[in-house]
Amino acid sequence: MKRIKIAVVGNPNTGKTTFINGIAGTDLHIGNWAGVTIEKKEAVFKYKDYEIYLIDLPGIYSLSNDVAEEKITVDYLTTEKPDVVINVIDITNLERNLYLTIQLIEMELPLVLALNMCDEAKKEGIEVNYKKLSRFLCAPAIPISARRKEGIFKVLDKAIEIYERGFPKNCEIKYKEDIEEEIKRLETTIERYQPNLLNRFPKRFLILSILEGNYFFIGKDIKSEILKEAEFSREKLEKLFEKDISTIIIEARYSIVIGIYKS
Repeated sequence: MKRIKIAVVGNPNTGKTTFINGIAGTDLHIGNWAGVTIEKKEAVFKYKDYEIYLIDLPGIYSLSNDVAEEKITVDYLTTEKPDVVINVIDITNLERNLYLTIQLIEMELPLVLALNMCDEAKKEGIEVNYKKLSRFLCAPAIPISARRKEGIFKVLDKAIEIYERGFPKNCEIKYKEDIEEEIKRLETTIERYQPNLLNRFPKRFLILSILEGNYFFIGKDIKSEILKEAEFSREKLEKLFEKDISTIIIEARYSIVIGIYKS
């Protein structure tokens, strides 16, 4: 029997826990993450011809901050390397939720998008073209109502399909040309001085994290040449945009989100 490791990620209050409870039921076990008092939910159960290991990662808004919940999520996604990641999204707050989705795409993760609260969205007159959203985000987007248990097993079936068939890594999210130039510059520097980092971590996520100075998940093992180049690029962009680097990257991501939302 094949074992599939699935991580569930999403903002707080998206119905993520309700989604997991609906799938795992009494197989769900609750404990704490090592060294912290943050709740850890996981389940192992049989589904069709598979053994599913499902883990509920802490509710977060981004992957950029050195706070416990985000550190747990980044560490798990980069070290445990789940077979599939299910991103639970509150469809009634799509714009806010997609910021995290953009970062998950930057991590080059095999994604399934579980678009929750589709029943509430319908009541509020919110219309979403799911096929178009899936095309923009290069990941299957499945409307669900976790509360009513509608569509939740379609998400699990799609996760299994991705596990069996693979996930296309052809989705590139591009920012303004000035930012992309500095990303390329930093990539060249990493390839020259510490190429093993590109084997350990997703390339674009790694580079943007170093550029922002939020490389807590790497530890102290990073060459001074890379840090100097990152500082050069950071200062160059901050001078150009007249903003701090975190704001520049956040606005770059949100420009993508807004473009998707308007489309």
